[in-house]
Amino acid sequence: MGEMKQVIISLQSHLETEASCCQGKSPPSPQKELPLQSDLASGATHLAPSGGASLSCSWKRPYGIGAGLQNTGNTCYLNAALQCLTYTPPLANYMLSQAAGLPGLTDGVGPQEDQSASQQIVGGHWRSQIQCLQCQGISETLDPYLEIALDIKTADSVEQALQHLVQPEELAGENAYHCATCLQKTAASKTLTLQSAGKVLLFVLKWFSDFTGEKLGGQVHYPECLDMRPYMSQQNGRPLDYVLYAVLVHVGLRCQSGHYFCYVKAGNGHWYKMDDANATACDITSVLDQSACVLFYVHKSGFGETNGNVSSCREQSLQ
Repeated sequence: MGEMKQVIISLQSHLETEASCCQGKSPPSPQKELPLQSDLASGATHLAPSGGASLSCSWKRPYGIGAGLQNTGNTCYLNAALQCLTYTPPLANYMLSQAAGLPGLTDGVGPQEDQSASQQIVGGHWRSQIQCLQCQGISETLDPYLEIALDIKTADSVEQALQHLVQPEELAGENAYHCATCLQKTAASKTLTLQSAGKVLLFVLKWFSDFTGEKLGGQVHYPECLDMRPYMSQQNGRPLDYVLYAVLVHVGLRCQSGHYFCYVKAGNGHWYKMDDANATACDITSVLDQSACVLFYVHKSGFGETNGNVSSCREQSLQ
């Protein structure tokens, strides 16, 4: 909790500094490095606070990129994480409209609606169903989550990893299910699906070995637009499209070493590489060609339609 509190405090300070800077300049041309924070008073456009406790998925205006962050000594991961959070529209809108940051990080207890703000932004619920194959009885539970961890050992794309995650699993032998109706251990089928999804989805790709800390080889493909409908408990209905807006990248062979940087999509629809103090304009082709360790997607209804010409997920799959 102490580390998370420090991240949130740093995020709020960064957002407030960004919001206080001047606005109105055009975004930089590709491959041009942007100035540091102290030089931005007369520079590019930035985030701005919104009135009230807003959880809107869209920027109020087409704000451009903000400042880079100095590496003060092994702080590249913190810098990259802060940049990804800074360009998370509902979180930025919420943080800039509050006086004590996110709930649960202070000693006091805020209003009831504030206590679930983080859950509303990045949270959802897993739906776990276990069906006894002897009596056909079904047991169901709902569990909250804030991020979705993806096993990529046998997957070459985010969609494939998600498909593996929701495939039915057979419980038998030592893993047999103790059925409350049959009152004995029996074979069963377990299915895990998403009952609900938040405004923002955080996918954590499990690149590192739990035992050695070494990084897996290969690359996992991820789309600019992701339809989550096939992985939901209710699979009938309109596509549930999410748009990529930030990518956290690790370069190195082990989790204990290497370097972190990120790519973010500003409110003007343009992509930028944020590498500590350096902010460089780039294109979506570069963004999608990374060994990402955390992917940030926001619901398309509030972001993709107004920021950049992002086609629907189905349109992309046909291109």
